[in-house]
Amino acid sequence: QRFPKQEPEAAGTGFPSFICQQDLSSKSRRRARFMEIFGLLAFVALDAADAFAFPSPAALAPSLRPLSLAAGPPFRSRLRRDGNARLSMGAAAPAASSVAGALSSTADGPYRLTWLEGNSWLWEVGGVRLLVDPVLEGALNFNIPSLYSGEKRSLPRTLDGVSSSLGVTDSLDAILITQGLEDHCHARTLNKLKSVLSSRPPRPSPLPIVTAPSALPTLESIFSDSTDLVSIVPLRPGESVPVYGDKGVRVDVTATSGALVGPPWQDRENGYLVTMPQGLKLYYEPHCDYIPELIKGVSADVVITPVTYQRIFGYAFVKGGQNAVSLIKQLGARVVAPMNNGELEAKGILTSLIKSEGGVEPFKALLAADHPNRYIVMDIQPGQPADIPIKELLQDRVAVETA
Repeated sequence: QRFPKQEPEAAGTGFPSFICQQDLSSKSRRRARFMEIFGLLAFVALDAADAFAFPSPAALAPSLRPLSLAAGPPFRSRLRRDGNARLSMGAAAPAASSVAGALSSTADGPYRLTWLEGNSWLWEVGGVRLLVDPVLEGALNFNIPSLYSGEKRSLPRTLDGVSSSLGVTDSLDAILITQGLEDHCHARTLNKLKSVLSSRPPRPSPLPIVTAPSALPTLESIFSDSTDLVSIVPLRPGESVPVYGDKGVRVDVTATSGALVGPPWQDRENGYLVTMPQGLKLYYEPHCDYIPELIKGVSADVVITPVTYQRIFGYAFVKGGQNAVSLIKQLGARVVAPMNNGELEAKGILTSLIKSEGGVEPFKALLAADHPNRYIVMDIQPGQPADIPIKELLQDRVAVETA
């Protein structure tokens, strides 16, 4: 999908209330279905990609530049657009004096990450609650259960079950979706979320769903009659949007260039850079699939990344291990939240073809070999909130800024 450009002066400050009023064709739906299967099989032909004259990453980069979105009527929400912010803009880091003052109070709420198995997370950052890539209702099967079906190992396998123990759906401020494939944009979970939102008292404003454009067909099919419940905000790499908590605390969400889940000429999916209230930044991309040139100038304090390699037919579709170490070094991060998004109870023909290499302990050894004592590796366990060491990060910043 391409979104026509707009002049900021003519467009106003609001996002369209529903995905820029796009009328998604059956062709788009067929493409989305094709890509579900295509992504799962990992495009076997890529194994021989060097034999073809595919475009280089540098040649593909222009197609990843930020685009303007179509104008539409502003929705009644605290969510407002700041224009086409580029990656290097972000929120300015606080002055040393303000950072020092923040050490006595890490502000408006907890800073913690809760892994919900697979690619799913609940992030609480200074009073803003973000649900990320929720796959929380039933099995993950890409609509081909005879080939693959995966379920959670540790957590309840229903949204109600997870919510009753972890309060996942309580006071959400936004949902983030990185990819259009079912292991990130899960229709059964989204339909259940729609039902939960419908059963509760009306929110002051629709719940923002910040998403990669590839997920629009699925989201449109579920929420086309629910613009009072949600506001869908597609972001391309380089575009940003602020999200506000119920106490007015603001975080900025910027899309970054993410994973390639199809042929080389296809647009990449999204990663996200979340600028927290104190100016600290959290980076997430669920496949650790990136082109260094396309995230040049991006920095982060906290990185959430897979730590294993996962392959099918020899093609790596999750690229942790040493690749994750290189990512962390490029971003200049100190804190790492490792994830093993392949840890599911899986069955089906394809299960035996998916190979996983590495793990948390080998990854820690790689980090220690790179720079002993520099990195803080968080203890991430399914369903257990893990505190981000915010005070240590702020102390580091004070030390740098006063040196």
